[in-house]
Amino acid sequence: MMGRFDRRCALSAAALVSVVLAYAGIRLLDTDRLVTADEPYWLGASANFYRALRTGELAYTYQLQHPGVPTMWAGAIAFWLRFPEYATLVDHNLDGWGGMYSIESVLRRVGQDPLQMMIATKIVKVLMQTIFFAIAMTCLKKTVGTTITITAGLLIAFGPFLTGLDSALHVDGMAAITTFAGFCAITLATERTNLKAITVKPMFLWALAGMLCATAWLSRYPALLLLGVVGLGLLLQLIARPRSVSRRVGVRTAIFYGATWMVSGVLTTIALWPALWVAPRTTLGDMWTYFLEAAGEGHELPLIFRGVVKLGDPGWLFYPVTLLWRLSLSDWFGLIAFLLLAVWSWQRGYLTATHVRVVIMALVYVLVFTIVQSFGAKKFDRYILPVYPLITLIASIGLVLLGKWITDVLKQPRLRVAPVALAVAMNVAFVGTILPYRLDYFSPIMGGPQLAVANMQMGWGQGGDQVVNYLTQQTGAGPITVQTSANPSAFTYFLPDDSPIHFRKFRLMTPAGWYETDYYVAGIQQTQRNLAPAYEVLRDYPRVFTVEIGGVPYFEVFNVRDLPLPDSLKAPTACNYRFGEHVQLMQIIGRDTTIDFYFLSLADTDSVVLTITLTAPDGNVNNEVVVTAPSAPGTMMRATIANPATGTNTPLQDFEISITGSVGDTSLSVTAPWLTTSVEAATTKSECYYTAPPQLP
Repeated sequence: MMGRFDRRCALSAAALVSVVLAYAGIRLLDTDRLVTADEPYWLGASANFYRALRTGELAYTYQLQHPGVPTMWAGAIAFWLRFPEYATLVDHNLDGWGGMYSIESVLRRVGQDPLQMMIATKIVKVLMQTIFFAIAMTCLKKTVGTTITITAGLLIAFGPFLTGLDSALHVDGMAAITTFAGFCAITLATERTNLKAITVKPMFLWALAGMLCATAWLSRYPALLLLGVVGLGLLLQLIARPRSVSRRVGVRTAIFYGATWMVSGVLTTIALWPALWVAPRTTLGDMWTYFLEAAGEGHELPLIFRGVVKLGDPGWLFYPVTLLWRLSLSDWFGLIAFLLLAVWSWQRGYLTATHVRVVIMALVYVLVFTIVQSFGAKKFDRYILPVYPLITLIASIGLVLLGKWITDVLKQPRLRVAPVALAVAMNVAFVGTILPYRLDYFSPIMGGPQLAVANMQMGWGQGGDQVVNYLTQQTGAGPITVQTSANPSAFTYFLPDDSPIHFRKFRLMTPAGWYETDYYVAGIQQTQRNLAPAYEVLRDYPRVFTVEIGGVPYFEVFNVRDLPLPDSLKAPTACNYRFGEHVQLMQIIGRDTTIDFYFLSLADTDSVVLTITLTAPDGNVNNEVVVTAPSAPGTMMRATIANPATGTNTPLQDFEISITGSVGDTSLSVTAPWLTTSVEAATTKSECYYTAPPQLP
């Protein structure tokens, strides 16, 4: 008998270990395939956090109002393990959003590969989350039993929406798993609490729960709502107390345990966040100010929701609709089973009082958390990620009850595990379809990604590595300049230091910008929300490469250098000079040492010879002759001369510029639209210069 018990315990332990390993394994896959738009920020924040710990400038352990402390601890550990010299080689904090995102260039300057540093921080973060998950599984097993725990663990491990965000260097996945660990610890402490008298073991469990909950609200402050779970758990215990325990004794004991949880949580918060040691008022005050602003103003950029692009609050339906799109089929399957079988299971003793209390606590937290988050104007689907493990927990109880119903009513004991096996198989299958990026699950009940694209915001850099692979193949003729609507970090982390691919930020929507651009990459996150004006010009041109995920184009690449100048960029300006029927000056840009003249070819022609004269205010004349190569009609050409203003105190806009030209023996007349007559040489001054000229490689 004892041997059978020991064997059962060993199998149970092995199963739990396998679940924990599955949780870690799926999240460690393909960490080198994706850099999201926000991950460079958290890499920079982690670098600041690490440097603050090493230099003693502890106020800098506060970097953002979320506040993301466990994520930054993970990043700091990664820096300590992989690049401990960072704190001495970089002598300043990376301040502000721009400073955080500059971590890529900072690491390159000190000889580090930013992608490898990013991968290291992700690995440490996943391992840290795995510890929290293991603690959650241990607490849950002692509360609801092995079968429900393994079911919930497997479904969470392969949760199609959760796995992707868990793998990212970000706060939302960390917030979800620490909240789940805190919740499981609270339920265990609740069930082990005897209100008759204060004992050591429940005190320890409540202290452990406080520590875990602190890591949750240190990830994202809305996890402070776990306070309500503590109150609800103790209230349910008071209601269920035996008659031998008076109300007064029960209330006093409950208050003591609640205070133990609170003191543990506060002390852990202070211990893990050194900014509170040196600047508590400033840190907490800034967080409160941010909370009020985010709740009232919303995101600085518009969202797409239910087919409408809107700036500000998308409305109260946002999170309920998000759950419809993002919850896995296994969750819906289990929730429905629980609703249908709860009464039957209670009558037969399969659903115990402990199960009921756990479900009530989980359900109330899910509802309250979702409602509270709905008050804020700033909304993203990932903001309610902490409710997903709790929904899965309720669904897991429903799936186990369904297995019991199949055994008792249908008399099919062999199919007892079928509901759980089917649910896990569905999650595994869906995760398999979205690898390697794992952020792209949309419920097939709602129509999958092909319908989601018109209703929900999509894209966070998925496929950037594929774009880089394609562009690398196009560099045989030399360096290329690429513009993108997406955050460049989705691509640049995959480039070596000496890459011939240059991602530049300047206006594609000018003749000069068009000429200087070899490729344009449109990202779905911007095109969905009408945040990519260049894409509106290019959408009718052929794509040379497309990254599709689930049948939806996430990145579209255009070969701009082979495309004619669009009509929308030919609008007349004060810069335009028309040289007969052959060529037209479109734009002039003065640089530090050169002046670039951008011409539009109007017809098939031989080389065009242009004489450019620059007259200084003192009358000094500088002539340069340039020759433009033949170019197909509609395409752009560039002529470059030395800048006579270089090394002088005279700004370039004070020079008078004149241009004459010829094709063979034919002189080209100049038609300047602001002149009353045509002349052989027209002049212009500062109206031809643009304030943000293209950056040349």
